[in-house]
Amino acid sequence: MTEAIACSNEEVYLIGGANSAGQAAMHFSKYASKVIMLVRGESLSLSMSQYLIDQIAATANIQVCTSCSVVEVKGDEHLEEIVIAHVKTRQTQTVLARRRSPS
Repeated sequence: MTEAIACSNEEVYLIGGANSAGQAAMHFSKYASKVIMLVRGESLSLSMSQYLIDQIAATANIQVCTSCSVVEVKGDEHLEEIVIAHVKTRQTQTVLARRRSPS
């Protein structure tokens, strides 16, 4: 709970596609400007309850990226960047680990 509040107005990357990740995404979505779920599988339906999938789909600030995984993290004294691999396109994308949305 404390972590979600600390992420107020930030973009949050959440790794996982099972029920606990879905519940976390729903909780973070109340505080974060955007929650990006990185899901290794092709669909949430493989490991998540339908009621939770429906809630996530109805939440405007949650984005689900399927067939994605974190392949590298970067930073010296704290996490600065996350490298995401897109399985289907074989491309990688580097994103800032902490990004505050414009107010």
